[in-house]
Amino acid sequence: KDAEDEEFLLLRDILTVGSSDGRSLSDCFRIFNGIHRAIQSRQVLERIVCECLDDFFDENVVYLELRSTPRCLNDGDQKLNKRDYVNVVMDSIQKWKYKRDETCKMEVRLPLSIDRAGSLEDAMETVQIADEFRCTSSDHMIVGIDLGGNPTIGRGEFSNRYKPALLWARQLGMPVSVHTAEIWDDDELKC
Repeated sequence: KDAEDEEFLLLRDILTVGSSDGRSLSDCFRIFNGIHRAIQSRQVLERIVCECLDDFFDENVVYLELRSTPRCLNDGDQKLNKRDYVNVVMDSIQKWKYKRDETCKMEVRLPLSIDRAGSLEDAMETVQIADEFRCTSSDHMIVGIDLGGNPTIGRGEFSNRYKPALLWARQLGMPVSVHTAEIWDDDELKC
């Protein structure tokens, strides 16, 4: 029990951002590591998706692109692969919308995100998963590919590491968004 309490306090400290705490960009990206540590099961992922949607709905958002990076989870004895992860997110969005019934005027779409910390193989798998879900689901929830993550990781490797996956997504007819110029990188800006 004490270890759980200690882990909770650590996560709370990592995830808490004050308006004037002077965090660096790297400090802010450590928050995502804390979030990944906190989301380790289907149940937690479902809850986070629904609470996130509630927050945007309460702010009167009418169109939301909720980007997420598919990843594997260890849910007790059950292992969830990246496709399972996307299914959980999409099912959670559908259940949330159903629960809201006719009062829901918020349109929710899901760009799948490529994390800069991943490999080209990871990026290609994300594009493949996005294409599979776009082709098989009738709700058109998957709307494209997003490249994001800590811009200090993989610096100077942008075109070599991710460009093939982004070009493939484009060839498949998917829109692509790239988080760029978060730090100065001449090579990245040329791509």
